[in-house]
Amino acid sequence: MIQTLRKPRWLRALAGAFAFMLACVWLGQWQLGRYEHKQATVRAIDRNYAAEPVPLRTILPTPTSGVTEATLWRSVTTTGTYDGASPLLVRNRPRDGDRGYEVVWPLRLPDGSTLLVDRGWISAGSGAAADLPTVPPAPKGEVTVTGWLRWGEQDLDRPPAKGQLASINYTVAQREIGGTVNHAYLVLGSEGSVKAGDPSTGLAAPGGPDRDEGWNNVSYFGQWWLFGLVAIAMVLYAARREHLEETGSAAAGPGVAAGGTPGASARRGRATATRPPRPKKVRIWDEEDE
Repeated sequence: MIQTLRKPRWLRALAGAFAFMLACVWLGQWQLGRYEHKQATVRAIDRNYAAEPVPLRTILPTPTSGVTEATLWRSVTTTGTYDGASPLLVRNRPRDGDRGYEVVWPLRLPDGSTLLVDRGWISAGSGAAADLPTVPPAPKGEVTVTGWLRWGEQDLDRPPAKGQLASINYTVAQREIGGTVNHAYLVLGSEGSVKAGDPSTGLAAPGGPDRDEGWNNVSYFGQWWLFGLVAIAMVLYAARREHLEETGSAAAGPGVAAGGTPGASARRGRATATRPPRPKKVRIWDEEDE
């Protein structure tokens, strides 16, 4: 078996199988990391979502502080004034089979920075994609908002149209609206006494937290590791088959029928020569003919 595996083609096959196994191990570890990340997110949601609101700057001391796993979905409150210009519409946000936009409105804070506030969702309607929906205006003047902090979404690297975003990314939003944008955004819970999703706002409430615990990622982790082991096992199995075939042919020697052993044909010939003839079976109609 070892001699068979030392052949160049089997060495190449083993090297390829080991390289594939290492890739599977890496992918499995990546899936395990995704599971651990989702577990930490769910723990943060359970800890923060129902907590009493605290002032924004308690969680974000500076605009660039950002949200951590410990402060994700933390309930906060702050005051500010909504930018009088049009909001930013985040594209490709379907809900219940209906295409639409997430409506993100810049909130100017007393310290001069801006906090992106996801005020809710609006349907795109049945018109063409270029026809944007009419967004109800935000409250005028100073308003107290309460909601939950989230870290910014990934930059999808798609240049947005004016007044639109491909994702809720504070870096991209800062290029659109200027000024200093906080490195987090707020999912609106209420504006003063008006809750998010109230009919008076003209918007559906923003979506709540995703409590995916990542058990699918654990399954993928096991599958990737199994694929790597199967690749090695398949090469070893094929090499063993070749080894058995080679050693079986060598032991049989020349002049041996496939599947036979040395002298088998001769023994069958002698047995046929010495075996007494079988008596002829007498059929009923043969007896009647006699």
